[in-house]
Amino acid sequence: MIEINDVTLRYKNIKNNNLSPNVLEDISFSLKPRERCVVIGPSGCGKSSLLYILAGLLSPTKGSVYINQKKVTGPRDEVALILQDHGLFPWKTVYDNAELGLLLKKVDKETRQRKVLELLKRLDLIDHIDKYPTQLSGGQRQRVAIARALAQRPQILLMDEPFSALDALTRERLQDTLLELWLDKELTYILVTHSIEEAVFLGEKIIVLSPQPGKVIKIFDNSTSGSRLYRKTQDFYANCNYLRDLLEGEVK
Repeated sequence: MIEINDVTLRYKNIKNNNLSPNVLEDISFSLKPRERCVVIGPSGCGKSSLLYILAGLLSPTKGSVYINQKKVTGPRDEVALILQDHGLFPWKTVYDNAELGLLLKKVDKETRQRKVLELLKRLDLIDHIDKYPTQLSGGQRQRVAIARALAQRPQILLMDEPFSALDALTRERLQDTLLELWLDKELTYILVTHSIEEAVFLGEKIIVLSPQPGKVIKIFDNSTSGSRLYRKTQDFYANCNYLRDLLEGEVK
């Protein structure tokens, strides 16, 4: 479903057109439909940049990205992106924020209402539809961002550290919610995180990047994950310790 071939990224200085050192270097991996993928690595290794390339918001300096066998040259309808800061409009209500993508696509009102209300109910936001983002908790704002993304029925969900600003318990509840939505909506998702525990809990395929320039140093198979009970298993703790040692350079 997703194929990334030898992707390298360098940024261009708009003042003199000089290119930066490599941000990403020779990134290659592929994902099948409904795979759960997490990208992890040190700060500045290009994790978010890789996500924006997949979303069609950045073009690689070298290499290519294909989704459903079509080359990515810009944003695509089957791909939705959730940002770390939620990306909500403060002057719009929960309902208005959630329906925005459908409104921009000129989906008819009845269909918009049906899809949005279904998701807001599923995400425990139905009692908050007339509130504004400033009246919501961090977890509620992130659920609104998820509702807006899922209302468009994407095949692929891209998430840039969506739970990083939340307290531990809220973060775990939203991780559980994400797994439930993955099962229900048959999504493929790619999530960027700094959290080793989050990577191991949510990713069946974990892409580990090196310090800048970001290179793939390991594609870790974590296929035993996928349920909320996994957090309490020995496999979970062992895989967290392995990834921690890998990022610290103690194992290969």
